[in-house]
Amino acid sequence: MLLLVIGIILITAAFSLILLPFSIATYAPDGWASGYIIAMEVLGVLCLPAFYAWERFFSPVQFLNWKYLTEPTIIGSSLLYCAMFISIL
Repeated sequence: MLLLVIGIILITAAFSLILLPFSIATYAPDGWASGYIIAMEVLGVLCLPAFYAWERFFSPVQFLNWKYLTEPTIIGSSLLYCAMFISIL
């Protein structure tokens, strides 16, 4: 049963660890130079390829279909939305 939720945990951790520092960096003692802010960003970015590898090679039941993760249109639209989101910050 645990094997079925590892992908969901990885992608949730990735998004949480990447986006949460944007909200709490202003309250950190050294701002963006605080160790835990940097660690959260690095771990979040590392969770994305871990999710990708889990879904490709190890997952018994896929959370996202592999064909969707490799579709150029979906990847491009996701990157475009990411750029639009970052541009409003």
